[in-house]
Amino acid sequence: MNMTKILIALLLAFLVYIAVDALIKIVYWRVLNFNQRRAEIQKQNLLGYKGYYSANKKKKQRLPVPEKIRIALIRAGIQLKPEEFLSLWIGLAVLISFLMIAMRVKVATAGIVLLCTLLVPPIIVSIKSKKRKEKFSEQLKDALMVLSNSLRAGFTFEQAISSVSYDLPDPIGTEFKQVFREIELGDSMGAALDRMAERMESKDLEMVNVAVAIQKKVGGNLATILDNISETLRERMLMKKKINALTAQGRMSGIIISLLPICLLLAITVINPDYMEPMWTTTYGHLLLSIALILEIIGYVVIRKMIDIKL
Repeated sequence: MNMTKILIALLLAFLVYIAVDALIKIVYWRVLNFNQRRAEIQKQNLLGYKGYYSANKKKKQRLPVPEKIRIALIRAGIQLKPEEFLSLWIGLAVLISFLMIAMRVKVATAGIVLLCTLLVPPIIVSIKSKKRKEKFSEQLKDALMVLSNSLRAGFTFEQAISSVSYDLPDPIGTEFKQVFREIELGDSMGAALDRMAERMESKDLEMVNVAVAIQKKVGGNLATILDNISETLRERMLMKKKINALTAQGRMSGIIISLLPICLLLAITVINPDYMEPMWTTTYGHLLLSIALILEIIGYVVIRKMIDIKL
């Protein structure tokens, strides 16, 4: 009987997922097409140039949700469209919900499971994005060395960018390949590099872009400039590793202190369920658990902020 209910729940979840996926794609593409048409009209209207660029500046400050998701997926290196990610995200939540209903799980437990299910995809994207940006920062000094060596060998800067895109692995090779492709399609080198810095949220790359722009205007030995920046980044990386080593104990203490109450709660629940039953079955218990969870999160965030030293 339970197996039949689970199969029915899976079927219903699949049907709901198809409906939600179709709805998201219809809404997304209608909004996207409307925004694209409006941008084209503003571009073609000579009197609307000022409004177009000011609107773009405002959009940078408050982006629509699909655009934020698209940027987050690009930074994380996940090959999914925003509507596909939203469909999978909502579909997973729907599947878990139907399974909880079929298995007659308690409302409080089902709510916690559903909340965790909704939080997992953004957390995964955030973690992958952070790791990818850190790897990009580590590879940047090597990319600058390749650029400077290519310039000394007589290559143009565009050819040097092409060398980086083929010689270095992801993520920096992929990002420079995107820059080279944009330049080939007629975009300016400065704009393509600025977009890459914005995608990867790299202050170091912004510094490189400023140096390249200044050299292009006033002249100078760009290879030497890139070598100096590479050496600076290398020293900063060594300093960052030293700081991470000195704050390792604080980070570990924060993790242990945050996990200890949760582990004790689960251990007592397994060893003596009757003792912890009021916490799971009564309103006051749910209130206390919620307060404890909020305090745990606040404590963890405070500890992370204390040991997060910005260079």
